[in-house]
Amino acid sequence: MPAAKDIDPPAPMGTSDQAKQRRAVGAALQARLTGTDAAAPHSLIEQSWQDFIYAEIWSRPALDVRARFLISLASAVESDAPLHRIAAYVRGALANDALSLSELQEVALH
Repeated sequence: MPAAKDIDPPAPMGTSDQAKQRRAVGAALQARLTGTDAAAPHSLIEQSWQDFIYAEIWSRPALDVRARFLISLASAVESDAPLHRIAAYVRGALANDALSLSELQEVALH
């Protein structure tokens, strides 16, 4: 899997084309990182999540995908996120070879 730095981040919001580009980047990155098809958002909150978290945050070059999965898992567990969100991070980490099963087991112990 290419590193997050290999993904071109979307242009800043401003035009309809830029918003469409951000949505496309967010949906594609969400699908790749979670190992499942990105569902169409059902609300503006879900759309914002996909646009910002995936298109803006996960595409930034400063951290590799492995570090982002570790941070996301820790944050999701600490914030009492729904189980399906935690499962998506686990599935994505395994599907993208970002973390091994034994590494995920160690993460769960902490």
